[in-house]
Amino acid sequence: MTNKIVFFVLVLLISTAYSQHRGDTFFYQGLARVNDGSAATLGRGSAFNAESGDINSVFFNPAGLAGLKSMQVSYFSNLDFRLWRENQDYRPNTYLVTLPLYLEGYYVPRKQNNGKEDNLIYIEDSLYNITDPKLGLDPFSEEAAGWQKTMSNYTPLNFAIAVPLNDFVNGLSIAAAFTQSRIMDYDRNDTYLSPHIGYSFYNPIVQANGIKQVPVNWFRYYRQREGTLSTVNVATAYKISDEISVGANVNYIFGKSDDNLGLNKFGSFLIMDQNMFSFTYERFRDTTYGTSDYSALSLKLGANITFSKFTIGIVAGLPYTFNRKVDYTNAYSWRVDRDSMIVKKITGTDKLKMPFYYSIGINYTPKPKITLAADLDYRPYGNAVYDLVQKDSTFQNWVNQLIIKFGIEYQAFNFLILRAGYRTIPQSFVPDGAAIKDEGPVTKSYTFGFSMMPDKGSSIDFAYEFRSLQYYDQYYSNTNYNTDAGNKFSLGYTFHF
Repeated sequence: MTNKIVFFVLVLLISTAYSQHRGDTFFYQGLARVNDGSAATLGRGSAFNAESGDINSVFFNPAGLAGLKSMQVSYFSNLDFRLWRENQDYRPNTYLVTLPLYLEGYYVPRKQNNGKEDNLIYIEDSLYNITDPKLGLDPFSEEAAGWQKTMSNYTPLNFAIAVPLNDFVNGLSIAAAFTQSRIMDYDRNDTYLSPHIGYSFYNPIVQANGIKQVPVNWFRYYRQREGTLSTVNVATAYKISDEISVGANVNYIFGKSDDNLGLNKFGSFLIMDQNMFSFTYERFRDTTYGTSDYSALSLKLGANITFSKFTIGIVAGLPYTFNRKVDYTNAYSWRVDRDSMIVKKITGTDKLKMPFYYSIGINYTPKPKITLAADLDYRPYGNAVYDLVQKDSTFQNWVNQLIIKFGIEYQAFNFLILRAGYRTIPQSFVPDGAAIKDEGPVTKSYTFGFSMMPDKGSSIDFAYEFRSLQYYDQYYSNTNYNTDAGNKFSLGYTFHF
């Protein structure tokens, strides 16, 4: 009977803890960095909404396909490297001066002292040794990080074909593309506390008064997702006049990922009063693993308006639903007076209803060999609607996203085109403790690339991108400095027939 009571208490605790922002359960993480065009478009920061006569318009504004003069075929591959790291900086306070020493790893308690008050251990145990912290480090640096994770992937199978149909209908073009993106997501929290000792969003801030004692559970959390997301893109465009073109494309997205998530109990604190607490090593494992299957069907409309030296591109994405079918196994194991385990299945389909979005772009050609491009992509994710398999009262909705892109293209020689670009990409989540609750942290992207044309009928395209996201979660008890960075190399070949 005691085992059952303990088990159901732990189940209640874990089901709530999984949803918390300092260690989220699985949602649509890892899908934000899907394939966003070829090497030729990446080199100029993916600012391509107002381009015309290029096969790569199939990925951005389908209206640009109306300017095709001949059939084009494009192939490209991507090599992507990702890096995550975190530095959790716990700080003493007048209420709990020495507890951060445990969480930072400056003091490693001995099992012989399980359940003893910290102040008594300090007096009685000669091995109460404190490691000196490293001072003066950049909080986002590798030297300051508590952990670091790297992943890489290679997607060789990306291609597109575009054909003008002027022999049948003057001004009509069609195109199709198939692209693949690797899904990569990782998160970790070695000091996942429940209840949290310094943030009131999840629970009242922990305080004991000498009579009422508060247990605080210490978990080690991790989440990892890897898989592949594929897109089939079919588009058509029509040139109404020399100045105006329109187009539409349909995207079918499908894919699968392997998901693993764990919330493993390391120990627990019992807070008795100001600067009075004990620590006990305890073990409890809660692991969720399985697969997610993704599918979505979306429609995008576009228009191009051309003037003498500049072109304006307008794109509208219609609302659609992104489905995630989950097939998970959840395993609990705990130790009370014997080892036990219970396994259950979690199945169902999450539905993420994406709102209407739009993009605007402009190409300016001050001289025949120079093109300046700028795009604005507005995605009102704050209006998204969620229908989730695992209901969660602490789930935080996404926020709106405004992506700003700049690109430049210069034809240095008849056989060489140079490109460079810059993007700011706000995230759809808000860090814990952020002062502004409706804006996410911003990823900065720097790109450069080139195309070499050994003959008039083909080009070899190359691009490189560096992305960097740095932000922090702010709590009364600690600050978590997070880094998500990446390097991407893209190589392609384009044929003009």
